Amino acid sequence: MIQLLADPVNTLKRINLYIECAFRRLHRLRNLVAHGARTDSVVLEAGVRAAAPLVGATFDRIHHASASQGLSPVELIAKAQFRIAMLDATQPASLVNLLD
Repeated sequence: MIQLLADPVNTLKRINLYIECAFRRLHRLRNLVAHGARTDSVVLEAGVRAAAPLVGATFDRIHHASASQGLSPVELIAKAQFRIAMLDATQPASLVNLLD
């Protein structure tokens, strides 16, 4: 939180990068299982363990946005990307607005 308040733009970019990497890793693991029938991969358990909470949180957020605001997943992504792009690093309150 200290890093986020000190440098919100770069911290959020770094967090987004971590999330993208976890989802890419999960997708590669999915390809190993689906196309290569590999269930003995050493990285399978670690990849699923890292991505599972992110997937759960993503589905929760998508459902909440759909139920409360009538947003589709694509609309939610666009809204989130726009808010991050327009983030005013000088206003800590703008960080709180990202949670809406």
